[in-house]
Amino acid sequence: MSTHRVPSAEVSRFAGEDLARWRAFSGAHVTARDARWGNGCVLDVLWEGRSDDPTPRGAIYLKVEYADGLSVRVNAAAFAQFHTSVEVSEELDGFLEAWRAAEAGDEEARRALAGFDRELRAAQDAARGARAAALRERVRDRA
Repeated sequence: MSTHRVPSAEVSRFAGEDLARWRAFSGAHVTARDARWGNGCVLDVLWEGRSDDPTPRGAIYLKVEYADGLSVRVNAAAFAQFHTSVEVSEELDGFLEAWRAAEAGDEEARRALAGFDRELRAAQDAARGARAAALRERVRDRA
């Protein structure tokens, strides 16, 4: 699969406060601004907050592991401050292209972006469902 680098500031604007969009970057390789950290990989994307009280809003965190084994939780709101670029797949780049065009006011691109969002959420829901089914099966096997 072909990949290329996108500025982290663009990734941050694209994903914003959308957990599903941030989760699309799980497994992505990132370049830290601080050369001592080097290159890293997004291991997980987490949301922390209270489901029983929507105020204050929760926060999205990315768990990133760097080449020397350093593992860091980065608040998504500050992601671009600590990273210069993100390596994205062709599929995710298509999603970013639709977002860029939608931001420029292209109505057809807005519809395409909505379709990408639906597909992304459906794929993430299916993956969570498969993990839950596998977990239930393991629990049943232990009983």
